[in-house]
Amino acid sequence: MSSFEFEGQTYIVANPYDSDNDMGGRPRYLHAVLITVGIYAWDNIIVFTEQSCDMCDLDSTLETALDALPDKGWDCSDQVNEAYEEAIAEGKTQEEAWNASQEDVTPINGGSHYIAEWGCGGISKELEAAARKHCKEVVDDMCDLLNG
Repeated sequence: MSSFEFEGQTYIVANPYDSDNDMGGRPRYLHAVLITVGIYAWDNIIVFTEQSCDMCDLDSTLETALDALPDKGWDCSDQVNEAYEEAIAEGKTQEEAWNASQEDVTPINGGSHYIAEWGCGGISKELEAAARKHCKEVVDDMCDLLNG
């Protein structure tokens, strides 16, 4: 994970090494997807993927994005569990309680985590170029460290 500034916003790159060029000179992942996630404040996360946002595996892309945000307050699993328990206490069936607790959240990792607010979209060519440039610098710095 790394971050950079672009036009006054901070962007986190979840998988900077996946933007690197392969032997053929093509980017390993051709598409950059912007995931925004948050409850009280928004984090902008760029994930490099094999497919564009409208075609990508959103669960996998969200997992990659959220792995870059440990302990950032995005996980609302506790609130989902509380909503379920409250619905049961109100006399709802398990199915009704489950449905009520799942409103306005998106399950991640097969339901082991939940996020409340998020968005996914493509990014501008300028932002993608800035992200790829930043990732190249990250990769170059790592290579310099390894080669001593």
